[in-house]
Formats: sequence, structure tokens, C-alpha cells
Amino acid sequence: MQLKYHIDSEELQLNVQGDFRQSELSKVLSNESTDICFHLPWYSDGYVCESLFNEKEFSKLHDGIERVIRGKLEKFSGSSLTDFTLNKYHHFVDDEEHIKIVRETRDLFPEDFDFDVEKIHSRLAQKTGLRLTDESPYEGGKMHIIIRINRPGSEDFNPPHKDIYEHYDGAI
Repeated sequence: MQLKYHIDSEELQLNVQGDFRQSELSKVLSNESTDICFHLPWYSDGYVCESLFNEKEFSKLHDGIERVIRGKLEKFSGSSLTDFTLNKYHHFVDDEEHIKIVRETRDLFPEDFDFDVEKIHSRLAQKTGLRLTDESPYEGGKMHIIIRINRPGSEDFNPPHKDIYEHYDGAI
């Protein structure tokens, strides 16, 4: 199946396998009452690139993610993987192991990889003027973190998409 997207004047086409539905291309879901970024200077661009980490912080986060994934791999393989690195992940797993890892990396929290999420909340709040949190206002408790792993040259699925604001989007 081929999906077509128009972004500004550019048409993007993606060949995909599986059962996909594509919403109306002309329907814009974002507006003043539904998008917390509506009044930010970069809203019309649809994104902004900002630095959130210094080199030391990024390295610490990278190492934490690598440690988590190595731990999951070791759990499934039953052996120590001292030579594992994130950029060689695809050399360490077959399709079956990859699916197991993906299932286990969908429900993580900052403490799983020694990550100071409050520092990121503060930095993003300064850049957006919005109070941010990882606490669910509907269910209570902390929201989980998903690590997405797409192997090079694979058909791992992570198409262009908008992560909805869950209850908020469901209410409109």
C-alpha cells in the first residue's frame, strides 16, 4: 500500500505493508483550543529544534538507554554482552528477540536509565512557557517512556504520526 502525505508544497509517498488507514489529508486537527503550542513562535513551522542536553548529559542518557537494552538482551540470551553498543543492536538480535525487546521497552521510567526528567521539564518549560510534568492528570502516577527501536534496512514499523494527547484528543 502507498500512503501519500502533503507537507507544505512537498508530497511524500511511503510504501507500507499491513492494514493502514489514512485520515483526511485536508483535515487539520490542531487549533487554538486543541494545541498547547498554538501561540508559540514556531507553531506555523510545526516544529522547532532545540538543544536540551549538554554533551555530558546526552552521554549519560545514551549510556542509560544502552544499559537498559543490553540488560533486556542479556535476559533473553542468557549470556553477558560486554561488547554490545546501541549502534550495533541489529547485529545482536534476530526478529524474534527484537519483538521481545520492543515489548519490554514500551513501559519504562526515568529511573530505569538514571535520567533526570525534572531537569528536562524545567528546560522545556523555559522554552515554551508551559508547565510540564510526566504525571497523568487523569489516572495519577507517572507516565511511562517508550524506547522505539527501528533496525536499519528493516520493516520495523514507526510511520510518521502524531502522538495524541490521549484523553484530551478523545474529548474533542
